[in-house]
Amino acid sequence: MGGVVMELGFVGLGRMGGNMVRRLQAGGHHCHIFSQSAETREMLAAETGAVAVADLAALVASLVAPRTIWVMVPEGAATEAVLSELRGLCAPGDVVIDGGNSHFKQTVARGMALAEDGIHLVVEKLDKNRIESVHLYLPEPKPEDEEGDED
Repeated sequence: MGGVVMELGFVGLGRMGGNMVRRLQAGGHHCHIFSQSAETREMLAAETGAVAVADLAALVASLVAPRTIWVMVPEGAATEAVLSELRGLCAPGDVVIDGGNSHFKQTVARGMALAEDGIHLVVEKLDKNRIESVHLYLPEPKPEDEEGDED
């Protein structure tokens, strides 16, 4: 096969998320998957060989740091709930990809909140199964980090 093998966490296994997992697994990548529906996650795991987990804490724990977790839940309250919970579970250097097509102002606020904890937010917008744009939010260095490196 050759090439780079990725390990990704996936949250949301509807039509788009489920098909992304199918393609990634078929391409030799390793997906750890979570859906609120146990039946959905177990069926997709059986079909693809992905690793199904029972909750977001188990998803984060199952991945090697730095983690990449792709969130494919509907825009709005569902996205807010998942990203808020992931903020408490992830570590600095982890990457969360938001595929919920959120409003720009919500995206900026979420990116800034995650950046406070050193978590990177990548936002992808899909239009007819192609990525339209990608925005990356990185944490700003703290002033004390800049001053202490004069040795």
